Amino acid sequence: MRDYTITQGDSLFEVARQFSIKPETLLWANYDLLNDNPDLISIGMELKVPPVDGVYYQWQEGDTLEGVAGRFEAKVGDILAWPANDLDLINPVIEPGKWVMIPGGIANSASGSFR
Repeated sequence: MRDYTITQGDSLFEVARQFSIKPETLLWANYDLLNDNPDLISIGMELKVPPVDGVYYQWQEGDTLEGVAGRFEAKVGDILAWPANDLDLINPVIEPGKWVMIPGGIANSASGSFR
């Protein structure tokens, strides 16, 4: 995960293009700042930029790999295999509060699937 500070002339779409990710990925990773509205970016705002398309998700109490993968239309194996998630492939225990990259995941803000 990288940080990017918005400068004069930036748009969510331009920043996404610079990092070769979909605008939706950038929007979903910054839901807490942008509330699903790309027009809310402003100069000086610091955005989280995921390294791949997908969803950057904060693990919640009671979450399971199967449940989270299903919610974001992703594969459990992709979550486990993503190196930056640093998960034990034999016994993947994810503590609540940990941020996990869900490669290829799709978020649905209408259903509250971000967090």
